[in-house]
Amino acid sequence: MRILIIGSTGTHTKQYFIDWIDGRHTFIKKSKNADLFLFIGNHPINPKFFNEKEHPSVILNHRQDKEFSKAFNYASKHNINMIGINSGATFLAAMSNAYIFQKVQNHAVGHYVVTDKKGYESKTMFTTSNHCQMIYPYILKDSMYELLAWSNGLSSYYWGSCLGAFPKKILHSKAFITVTNKTVDYVIGFKIPETKQVFKEPEVVFFPYTNSLCIQSNPELMDHNEEYIKFLNQIIKEKLQ
Repeated sequence: MRILIIGSTGTHTKQYFIDWIDGRHTFIKKSKNADLFLFIGNHPINPKFFNEKEHPSVILNHRQDKEFSKAFNYASKHNINMIGINSGATFLAAMSNAYIFQKVQNHAVGHYVVTDKKGYESKTMFTTSNHCQMIYPYILKDSMYELLAWSNGLSSYYWGSCLGAFPKKILHSKAFITVTNKTVDYVIGFKIPETKQVFKEPEVVFFPYTNSLCIQSNPELMDHNEEYIKFLNQIIKEKLQ
């Protein structure tokens, strides 16, 4: 697969960011030769991409936003598959018309995620994490996105256009799940009562209309033998190859 990396690699090599993806890959310097655009970055994306006011604590990177925008427009025009990591994920989600929470808690540390994907539905998978924004795809029609993995209620608040909790205009019942003692291990940091409604916090989301796979975590930081990496590679094969 011929991959074009979009975003700054910092002090790391390009190979560092794709080693977790199965198969043989070639780095491409020109957009026209690529099979896949890989969007990477750790800076919050500009709220203008999802029609929001800027959170007071958000530090933007306009160079990243410009690079992301140019690449997305090209990939969309030429039907090129896209994967977004961390802020690359929130950007691609915003471009797919999802809402983005600008500020959440407890997602800047490693935690467990769950899925209903066949073969993985009975497993808890650990992932690295270092993001403050969060994808909220539930405003879209079901046909416009596929929630592939999520965490259960890690954050105590989700900052949108209204300070505090959820903006009322985008609350959806499908964003919640009832958990019991059987799923208490899916959550880190506090205990869940026997039965409680918690927010399904999206971790991996696929947007078919933009050919975008959005991964909120940082798989490049993980051991390649981790269950979560195997899960992500299965998703890539099913959705993008």
